[in-house]
Amino acid sequence: MSPDPRLRQEALERIWDAFERLKTIEPGADKKASVEALLRRAIAEPNLRENVNDDMTDLTWIGNRFMIRHTETDKIPVGESDHVDYLFHRMFAVIRLLLRATNRGG
Repeated sequence: MSPDPRLRQEALERIWDAFERLKTIEPGADKKASVEALLRRAIAEPNLRENVNDDMTDLTWIGNRFMIRHTETDKIPVGESDHVDYLFHRMFAVIRLLLRATNRGG
């Protein structure tokens, strides 16, 4: 909500950290199994569950490719404020859905 682009970039980093933590919130042998358990618990309808899984995969790819949580020289900066906002709200929607659907708040 802040007009300060530095604060909005920081918020994007923090929500990405929360997403990475969310992917391990359910018990599982590894992160993939934990995500599958989370999605099964949160979304009964298989087609929607698959689409949300695809969103999570896309967001993981974005987080690994773009300069959101890490500043390695091979990462692509997210330089425009509108892009930061887009990524934040896209991530927020996934996190909120999964937290609310599993009675964890949101």
